[in-house]
Order: sequence, then structure tokens, then C-alpha cells
Amino acid sequence: MFIGDFLKKKFEAKVLDRYPFEGRDRQYYKFPTSLSSFCFPSGIQFTTERSTPTYFSFILTDECGQHIFGTALIFDEILSPELKSKLKQNYVYNVENIYS
Repeated sequence: MFIGDFLKKKFEAKVLDRYPFEGRDRQYYKFPTSLSSFCFPSGIQFTTERSTPTYFSFILTDECGQHIFGTALIFDEILSPELKSKLKQNYVYNVENIYS
């Protein structure tokens, strides 16, 4: 697969860090599982150029009128050696200059 084809693909986002920490949700309010889809509604794409970090704050209101206050920090990072290896196994070439 050529790098250009790979960079056009979109991947599903995942929450990497949160507060309260996983397994310690408030009894009165569970952490919404769809939050990553809200923060990245178009999914995630890999890139060959590092961009400036961005962030945004938001307030989600559920069906009961309760609010969740959040902030999303979006930044690019170099791929881990494990992910680079996995991409090479799937015939994605020139993975040294790809950011996620």
C-alpha cells in the first residue's frame, strides 16, 4: 500500500486518559463511552507533517439535563516502534515520517 493511500484512511478515536480514572466513575454519573466520537467526529488520520497542538472545551448535556465539562487536547506524536512494525507488516512503506 502506498503511503498516500494509507494517509487517506480514517480511524476510530479512543480516550487515552480521563478523570475520574477508569474504574472510578461517579455513582451518580457514568463516563460516556461515546465521548471519543464527540471529540473526533470525523475520525483520526495519520499525517506526514507535525501540526501545532490544539484544544477545545465543551459541555455535554445528557437526557436528564446533567452536564459534563470537558477539554480535548489534540496533538501529533511519533508512532511507536510496535505500530511502525505493524504498518510495515501490512505493506505500508516509509513509516518513519508518520505522525498520529
